[in-house]
Amino acid sequence: MEKDKRLLIPIDFSPASEDALRFGLKLSVRERSEVIILHVVSPYEGGVESFAPVYDFGVYLDEKKQALEEYIRHFLSDNRIRKRSLRVLCDSGAPAQTILRNAASTGSQLIIMGSRGGGNISKILLGSTSQQVLAQSHIPLLLIPPGFGFEAFNDRVCFATDFHLRLNRASMHLFQQYDFLRKGLLEFVHVHEGKQEIEEEKHAALIELLFGELKTKRKYICAGEFELSVEAHMRNSLAGLLILLPHQRNFLYYLFFRGHTLPLVKHLAHPVLILYES
Repeated sequence: MEKDKRLLIPIDFSPASEDALRFGLKLSVRERSEVIILHVVSPYEGGVESFAPVYDFGVYLDEKKQALEEYIRHFLSDNRIRKRSLRVLCDSGAPAQTILRNAASTGSQLIIMGSRGGGNISKILLGSTSQQVLAQSHIPLLLIPPGFGFEAFNDRVCFATDFHLRLNRASMHLFQQYDFLRKGLLEFVHVHEGKQEIEEEKHAALIELLFGELKTKRKYICAGEFELSVEAHMRNSLAGLLILLPHQRNFLYYLFFRGHTLPLVKHLAHPVLILYES
């Protein structure tokens, strides 16, 4: 295991959560990274009654952790995954805040979460734990769509960007240590309406400065529909991963302020990696 390679996978035992767990475990084997599996327990669980004046919630958490450990043992066996560097944690509190607190305290570089619902990530993100983690995190977040198998994950990465690349340290760290980014083809895709001048030389210099050791290419798409253009490019290029930044107007702007269902995120059948800026 390389030093400080650590993934956090929150689970709630749903089928989508199991998809993300399966993906994360297989990714960790390839990356030789440690895995931390977290289950967040509500502080109101455990049968606390108003007439029960004494209740040791710590004992309940220990029981939940033991059950989680047994669940993981069976999960690894059923999926024929051999994983040694693995920890399980049970913690209580508001789910998103508890996930982020544990990601920070364990030094995890990547949070992997599953989607819920029939592929409609707008349902996942709007008013859900995933949306809150996405909005509050500074640690990269990898969202796995329902039913996505690790075998479909490849080394072609589409980075949809406007080239305002001010990635924070945690995001840059992924490119420096994780092979699924470091050893793949990183294609920067810029969708524009043709009204502004395309500063290709400036973009090339920026990519060279930030990602000079990686295999990269650039593609410019003149179109009015960001989501449809990126989705089509993902499909045609056979890319296995899409990278987005939260500041991109067509992603979070519409999600949080206009409430539109995003065709790109809703229909895309590939993982989406959210990176963060400083």
